[in-house]
Amino acid sequence: MPMPLGHAAVGLLAYRLASLLRRRPWSWAVAGAVAVLANLPDVDILAGLVLRDNALAFHRGPTHSLLFALVLGLGTAWLWRRASGRASLDPVAAVAVVLSHLAADVLWSGIPISFFWPLEVYWATGRRGWPQISRALAASGRLDAWLIAGALVLLLLTLLWRRRGAAHPPAGAASRPGTTDPGGSQG
Repeated sequence: MPMPLGHAAVGLLAYRLASLLRRRPWSWAVAGAVAVLANLPDVDILAGLVLRDNALAFHRGPTHSLLFALVLGLGTAWLWRRASGRASLDPVAAVAVVLSHLAADVLWSGIPISFFWPLEVYWATGRRGWPQISRALAASGRLDAWLIAGALVLLLLTLLWRRRGAAHPPAGAASRPGTTDPGGSQG
């Protein structure tokens, strides 16, 4: 199962791909918000540890659902816009980030999640207290390293693709009436 760094890497990749498709800006502030957003479905682990001394007490319930992804992604984008006065956090891409967490959990652990909560609920089973969670975080390196490496390669490819597209405008773009050539004059 991916840990925080793996979820952040997959979330950053999901946001980058979704924001490219929607032609939205990218910044370090957005990247930081996305890394946090990608891990928020696991707030249920913290709640279980604090309330029941068992990280699995509430894990993979409502916070691992489509409804939570929609509310969290859209709500975060709305709050971002209210706080900053700019719409630089794309709401659709923010939902994709939360969904990337759910997809990573299912793909790399094979344990069901409550995707259609409240219509269905799957809870994680077992007992994991603070010591077990600390050890799991310390030992999560291999999967997270692969997720980070894969996400970095794909992120770099998107940057190269984007730069290549900007350096080579479509053929004939400047010769069509009403379009702007790279020099900025109207044709």
